[in-house]
Formats: sequence, structure tokens, C-alpha cells
Amino acid sequence: LSDHQQTVPPIRITLLDDADRPLQDGTFKAEVERLDAGARTSFSGRLINPAQQARKVHVVFDAGS
Repeated sequence: LSDHQQTVPPIRITLLDDADRPLQDGTFKAEVERLDAGARTSFSGRLINPAQQARKVHVVFDAGS
């Protein structure tokens, strides 16, 4: 949490196989670009035709976007 307004970076979702190799990924933006102190937002997105070999999901903020 922060005591001042923050820019909200997108999140990157990566599907991994059972050996932790990346299979597919996507970047998703939040509902808002900036958040006031103490505020919340959510992310929504869809990976089209997710790889059937996927066994794990890795989620990170993608500050480089």
C-alpha cells in the first residue's frame, strides 16, 4: 500500500509446462491507470486457446510495458 497516488502497471500471465518452460503469455491492463492511496482495482483478460500442456501459471507486474 502507498500513501500517495500510484501508476498501475499491467500484469503478465505466463502459462508454464511441468518443467517450468513458458508456453504462452499475455499482458493485461488494470481497470484504471492510476490509483489513489488505499484504493483497489482489478485486472481482467483472456488467453485464447490456452496450451493444454500448461500446468502452472506465473503472474507478475510488467513494469516494462
